[in-house]
Amino acid sequence: MPEIQNIATAAIDPDSTVNVRREKVNVNEAVATVKLSIAKNGYWSSSPITIRPHPDQASPFKYENVVGQSRLRACLELGRETIPAVVQDLDDDAAIQQSWSENEFSTSLTISDKAYWFRKISLRCAEEGRPIADARKITAAFFNCSEQKVIAHLPLTGLPEEAKTMLDEGRLQIQDATVVAKHTYNPKHPAESEQKIMERVEWIMGLNVDERKAARKVIPKLGPEAPIDQLATVVERELGTDIIKISLPKEFHQRLIDWGNERGLIGASQSVIISRMITETLPKSE
Repeated sequence: MPEIQNIATAAIDPDSTVNVRREKVNVNEAVATVKLSIAKNGYWSSSPITIRPHPDQASPFKYENVVGQSRLRACLELGRETIPAVVQDLDDDAAIQQSWSENEFSTSLTISDKAYWFRKISLRCAEEGRPIADARKITAAFFNCSEQKVIAHLPLTGLPEEAKTMLDEGRLQIQDATVVAKHTYNPKHPAESEQKIMERVEWIMGLNVDERKAARKVIPKLGPEAPIDQLATVVERELGTDIIKISLPKEFHQRLIDWGNERGLIGASQSVIISRMITETLPKSE
């Protein structure tokens, strides 16, 4: 069993290149929780972090953090001079896999974190000249997960940051996000793509379960250039429902936005919020 040592916190680089937790809000919340625990109960010496000799010889730090990002940051912010740690001589791949294994097991990885690392390893395979199908299999084996999981997450790196936040917070469903990103994002026109993706995200978030299922079939058929009105019309046709255009008095605008915010439709268009309101309010026919 590796030896647990008390290592100076100032000797450890907190900005790790191999720690798979990248989503800052998620990490900051964890740091706040750990700080409260340490301040109340002290540091639990039986839970060491994992570090490795720093791979950058020019770095001012002796070690790089591999596992335990939140614990290290909490100790640094509390001014603790040492932290229990296990030093392991790991190359980049082994360090990433160890960080992934611990964070995936504790369910602290966000969906956007997973997408980022799946994409990183897949791109490395592509740079080595491997076919796309092989790259997916290698990525799945690298992270010990299913190939289908890799396929579902890869397009998500094309989402705007706002949409990634919605996804990580559970307001946007992964199957909806995957379809929108895969059939909307164009790397040659990223700014235009991001705007169109957000329009589609807001639209699909306002649909009910059956409508979203139909939308996931319609979006690939109509492609990246189809406007929301056309998508909505085809979804309507698929389900045999009607689309109604509503003129809303100005005095109701803020009340409508507030209603949408309360249901997680933050930043959604008024048409999306109205669609949600109608589906929630009107009873379904028997």
